Amino acid sequence: MVNGCEYCTRAHSASSKRAGVTAEQIAALPFYKRSPLFDEKEKATILYADRVTRAATTIRAAELEDLRKFYDEGQIVELTLAVCMANFTNRFNDALENIPDLGV
Repeated sequence: MVNGCEYCTRAHSASSKRAGVTAEQIAALPFYKRSPLFDEKEKATILYADRVTRAATTIRAAELEDLRKFYDEGQIVELTLAVCMANFTNRFNDALENIPDLGV
């Protein structure tokens, strides 16, 4: 959603629902910081993913400390890799004007 990726908005919204994310949570993502629909772990995770996506150099020690309340170092590395891979595929597909097959 941060990248404005149509595929992510449509396809990953569906997979998120299968993982237990509600339609209300998806709709509240732009306002997650003040939404009661997300717990502190989810808010820390979303903030980190947003910062990695928008400007990784803006990540501060306090944000990493927030993540360490919920994740160990290996999990933070895995989370970072997942965010970076999503951003890579967004940029790759957008640059080549690839139209994803959404199975419809």
